[in-house]
Amino acid sequence: MYHFYSGLLLATDLHTNLRARVATTFVPGLICVGGIFFLHFGIFTALAFYNLTMCGGVINAMLPAFRNTPQPPLTAKTKAT
Repeated sequence: MYHFYSGLLLATDLHTNLRARVATTFVPGLICVGGIFFLHFGIFTALAFYNLTMCGGVINAMLPAFRNTPQPPLTAKTKAT
C-alpha cells in the first residue's frame, strides 16, 4: 500500500510542477509579445525579460531534484544512544 501512496504523491508533485512549467513558459512569452506591440519594448528589454524568465523556468524545472536529495546515512557518531 505504501508504494501506491508514494505513486500518488509522485503524480501529484508532477502535476503541480507541470502546471508551474506551463505558467513560467507561456505567461512571460505573452507578456513579452504584448509588451513589444503595446508597450513598445525595445529588443534589449524583450531579450532581458525573456532571459530572466528562462532562468526562472530552469530553476522551476530543477526544484524536484533539489527537494528529493537523498539524506546522508547515519553514522556511528550521529546515532542517538
